Amino acid sequence: MKPMIYYGILKSYKGVFKKKHVGNTHQFFVPINQSEVAALVIIGKITTEKVYVAALLDYVKIENVQAVLDTYEKEGKNWITLESLPCKVKSSADNIYHISLLKKGNYIKSDFIIEFKPEFSTDNRVLFTLKGNFDFEVGDISNQTVGMTSNKMMAKLGAMKKVKS
Repeated sequence: MKPMIYYGILKSYKGVFKKKHVGNTHQFFVPINQSEVAALVIIGKITTEKVYVAALLDYVKIENVQAVLDTYEKEGKNWITLESLPCKVKSSADNIYHISLLKKGNYIKSDFIIEFKPEFSTDNRVLFTLKGNFDFEVGDISNQTVGMTSNKMMAKLGAMKKVKS
């Protein structure tokens, strides 16, 4: 089984009668060795370019990752897995993980490094830094949105054909 990295978002809304999209929580499932995957949530960006801080949610056995993602999508209507990419992982003794992508993605644009940061971590929270080129999804996205966008484009193209004839 090839190691895979997964990127997904949890969409946040506010409002009782009319829901308004207020943002996305970005989550990664990154293999850290042959048997485990780290579930990480982006919690901020360091002022340095392309360096993000992520909190560790939990470690998941590599064979259970797909079941966890399926549960997220079935039980949480606001969860979308946006990308899954094959990768290679090299780890060092000082908790630095070099993630090499076999194929670049739409959101994960480059190979990246995950590094454990004990100076940022507390007893309750384990923090890592992610150094790489990412294009995080910030808007409200859904399968319906994709369909509506294609319908609008088709309508515009139809209108353009009428004008030309």
